[in-house]
Amino acid sequence: MRKFVFVLVLITMSWLLKSADLSAYYYYSPFYNSEVGTYLETYITVIGNSVVFKKNENGKYQALVEVTMLFNQEGKVKEFRKYNLKSQEIDDTTSLPNFIDLQRINLKEGLYNFELKIKDLQTENAKEFVFHDIITMTHKTDEIEISGIEYLEKYFPTQQANVLSRNGYDMVPYVADFYPSNLKTFAFYYEIYNTKTVFGENQEFILQYYIESTNLKQPHPNYTKTKKQKVADVIPVMGEFSIEGLETGNYNFVVEIRNKENKVIASKKSFFQRSNPKAKINWNEIDKVVIEQTFVQNITSIDTLKEYINELYPISDVNEVGYAKNAVNSNDLSYMQKYFYSFWFSHNSSNPESEWNKYKEQVNYVNKMYGSQINKGYESDRGRVYLQYGAPGSVTSGVYDNDTYPYEIWHYYVMGNQRNRLFLFYNREIMGKDYKLIYSDAKGEVYISNIDMIIKNLYRGRTLLPDIDWSNKIKEDLRKEGFRY
Repeated sequence: MRKFVFVLVLITMSWLLKSADLSAYYYYSPFYNSEVGTYLETYITVIGNSVVFKKNENGKYQALVEVTMLFNQEGKVKEFRKYNLKSQEIDDTTSLPNFIDLQRINLKEGLYNFELKIKDLQTENAKEFVFHDIITMTHKTDEIEISGIEYLEKYFPTQQANVLSRNGYDMVPYVADFYPSNLKTFAFYYEIYNTKTVFGENQEFILQYYIESTNLKQPHPNYTKTKKQKVADVIPVMGEFSIEGLETGNYNFVVEIRNKENKVIASKKSFFQRSNPKAKINWNEIDKVVIEQTFVQNITSIDTLKEYINELYPISDVNEVGYAKNAVNSNDLSYMQKYFYSFWFSHNSSNPESEWNKYKEQVNYVNKMYGSQINKGYESDRGRVYLQYGAPGSVTSGVYDNDTYPYEIWHYYVMGNQRNRLFLFYNREIMGKDYKLIYSDAKGEVYISNIDMIIKNLYRGRTLLPDIDWSNKIKEDLRKEGFRY
């Protein structure tokens, strides 16, 4: 799982550990080995220009970061690691390199409360930041299992065994899930377990892995690989895709294990985000869409169709937004009809009309619940979140007399492949429905780990800063709701 911690803006699924000075990326992946059982790999990349490099005893410049990891079960420490992470030595500080850490930690099956601390030892009065998470370690012997998915910066044959070595290769982790346009390759590693038990000795199965848009949930035709695979005790899989032509958007890397009848019997997804403004979209493809005898043929008002297309923005990825703007700006009824039908056909090819009708009911609901004189409901932050992720599991409203702006906390217990995600909205206008999103720990949403910044935004007292008693009260209330900071 990739995580960001101590961060002001959440970009993607990984956690960025960030203070006013130090910045580092962190994530972990669970694996299994027949000799040691379940174990966890943790990865940290420290951003070189965010830490202090000082001369060491060799006369070279070097950074030094202290890392502490605690794994607790029912109040008892089951695993503890505290170590100093050093950068490579450099001759001068003109260019400060990033440096990577990989740990393999044996953890028995079970649920762990995980605590990570990180501190720059060469920064005077540096603050030690603390991050908490819950980690589950499992291994079943009668089902096919897929390990955690490790993203790779690069890999090459091992010359001399080291901590990065595995199966004859040195694998350098890519400790993030944001791929900017300068990165042309998406590389990965994972393992498959128990195929012999499930399929039998000397059998074959179908292995498929691919990239999908988080909205479309369909294999991208240019980024799909399918092959027959022989069973084995452990099947390591390492591969890559050239993503030079992959358009900007949110994606999942998907692994599927299929039987001979092509039925999926095991799968795993891992999120990543791509920024690639130069990737070209083929606008001419929409012209080939046939809409005769479809439900969109009866939508003949340009203004109505424009509104319908605008209502799609909360559930559209970056590419679809581009198509939508092009369609609306064209003012061409036929072109808009074709885009609108293409959108819903891609979401439900068997019954696009039914999919649209279900979504329209949700739009009508959010327009009623969250609409204001300024924005329609689907244009509001709460409306957008509701349409994108569905109804929250619980909603907590808070008003603290004259000290706090009205706010709402939305808790999603399960949200796609995410669990226990929170959204915090507040209303600076006090009256009305115009609530703004200030915090969320969901992928791709605004994340503020600096609790004092959240407090300042919620506070509307007479002084510039909230008093300590009031701050501690609302901090405790937020902590009870599950806020991690």
